[in-house]
Amino acid sequence: MKLTEIFDKPAPIKWGTEGKTITGDFIVDEEKYGVYFSPAKDDGKIIWIIEFGQKIAGKKRMKTGVTGSGKEFQVFSTVISAIRDWIKKKKPQSIEFEGVGESRNKLYKRLVKTLVKTVPYRALTDKDMADLGYGGAMASSAGTGTYRLERK
Repeated sequence: MKLTEIFDKPAPIKWGTEGKTITGDFIVDEEKYGVYFSPAKDDGKIIWIIEFGQKIAGKKRMKTGVTGSGKEFQVFSTVISAIRDWIKKKKPQSIEFEGVGESRNKLYKRLVKTLVKTVPYRALTDKDMADLGYGGAMASSAGTGTYRLERK
């Protein structure tokens, strides 16, 4: 099975806003998840930061690590679908997200490669951004990888 086939069954997304943040909520196997697009500035340019995770009742922060639900492919399929939909509507210049840990970064690299095949963006990693002299809207730490998609 190809990676693109694994990520082709997204859940329905309910769009909304919280201040300047655009929210997309969805449910996979009775568990609630969210994907958030928040504006930030990097060298005077607007960079949209993407965060996603499992929503936990009574908590403000989402669980962004492995949930153990066994539904990771549908969750990531929905996140990819949300990013594609959002890009079509907003047409941002740059979007950025961050992965923590080796396995998460490996997955995110694959997701970025899958995503850039279907949107008019180029993928930049931490190294690419450093080589181009970008500061990066997200502060990186050890074990953290930052990924930016920039309009071609």
